[in-house]
Amino acid sequence: MQLTGNFIEMVQAGLRWNWWFLGGYSNIDGFNLGWTGFKDILNYYAYSISPFLSIIFLFYLFVLAKKIYFTEKFSSLEKIALAVLSIGLIFSEFLPRIDFKTLPDRFWPMTSMALITLAPFVLVKFKFFEKKSFQIVVAILIFIGIGGSIYIAKAKAGYISQREYKTSQWIKENTPENSLFITQGGNGPILNYFAKRENFSPSPSFFLPKNTLTENKNITQSEKFLSNINKLLNTSLTNPTDANLSALNSNLKAYYQEIKKEKLVKNIDDSEFALPKNENIYILYSFDKFNNYYANRKWWRDINFYSADLSKFNDTTEYELVYNDNNIIYIWKKK
Repeated sequence: MQLTGNFIEMVQAGLRWNWWFLGGYSNIDGFNLGWTGFKDILNYYAYSISPFLSIIFLFYLFVLAKKIYFTEKFSSLEKIALAVLSIGLIFSEFLPRIDFKTLPDRFWPMTSMALITLAPFVLVKFKFFEKKSFQIVVAILIFIGIGGSIYIAKAKAGYISQREYKTSQWIKENTPENSLFITQGGNGPILNYFAKRENFSPSPSFFLPKNTLTENKNITQSEKFLSNINKLLNTSLTNPTDANLSALNSNLKAYYQEIKKEKLVKNIDDSEFALPKNENIYILYSFDKFNNYYANRKWWRDINFYSADLSKFNDTTEYELVYNDNNIIYIWKKK
């Protein structure tokens, strides 16, 4: 419903076409998920669609045009595959170009499955596909696609490293169940699913040095949600549809959650604030977050506080270092 509300709002504001969206598209929460540089973009398409399926797609366009021109019949299977292909391409290539907040890479598997289904309809139309030399080329392209997918899939499996999993088990065994962890945005799965500990990601000021904050002038998440709320409120007043009201409600809930987080971080940053004696607050920071496939992407660096100033935890008596894995993963306890 929120996506529908955002789409209506976008249409009302006026559509803007962007041929090259990969450099800076963002999701519904406003995080920049763009791919920067030719290598990253090549990896994006190499993982999303193989060289073989790219050729199938190009040849199928020719087959499709011919069928439409000569009014040839489509089989039921081909119709279904064509419909799935259309939906996949709409979400992966069309909607991002009009700045619709979605995740285009999530729809490429749908597109690939449709092209695999359509491949036989292409192969039977061209006689040169029967030649042995062409079959060898196709086999090579398929192996390149499989190899590339395995390589990138392995690289993408970097949300949680083996070292971080080991840390999660240490946390589970050595910290109270009611502990609260202040950590990077990418550490949620480690703490939620493996360590079973409550956690949240603070505002950038908690980890980043002051000069970095001054240079970047980061806008807090609550400010982003407040901006969305103001836009949705105006839209809902003029067009009070279920979609708009649902989107407004979702943003209001998210806004108040962020306000609570930011207030807690402000209190922790305040040297005059005294934590209750029964509170178990820990700080977790992992440099492994920057040793994976996402390390060069801005949104990943932002949510994981790249260039954090950890001296504020070491050069003070307020925090005790309780865990250090080869100077890569640190855990401090608030005294």
